[in-house]
Amino acid sequence: MFAYNEFRVKRKFAMRLWFILRQRHMINLMIHRLEEILTERGRGSKARLAEAIGKPPSIITDLCKGNDRLNDDLIEAICRALKIPPWQLFVDPAKVYPEREQAIVRAYNSLTGAKKTVVDELMFPDGNGAQQEKKAKAM
Repeated sequence: MFAYNEFRVKRKFAMRLWFILRQRHMINLMIHRLEEILTERGRGSKARLAEAIGKPPSIITDLCKGNDRLNDDLIEAICRALKIPPWQLFVDPAKVYPEREQAIVRAYNSLTGAKKTVVDELMFPDGNGAQQEKKAKAM
């Protein structure tokens, strides 16, 4: 009986330790990616980000050094200020999408208003892709 309880305590401790280490790894990954994004955006980007989220620049510096903790509200504010979805704080989109798809997206994003509208109408004739769903259901 005693050995069983001891095993449960050890197992519970091991699971907590694993969770903490995994969480710390994810936070480190996010901090590293945030530094990459800020480096890509050039000099003064930390100050601009701090201003955009309404925090002092020292907060961003502390985040990048790992001295401060990220929370959900801060992550949301950072993503909104950088105009990126939250998943991009974990991985570089260039590593997710094949080069061909990246080229297509870059070409689409470089289109002007009228040309972009033509492409949108060709892709989704009814404006929201409902026709594509109807075809899929008919098959």
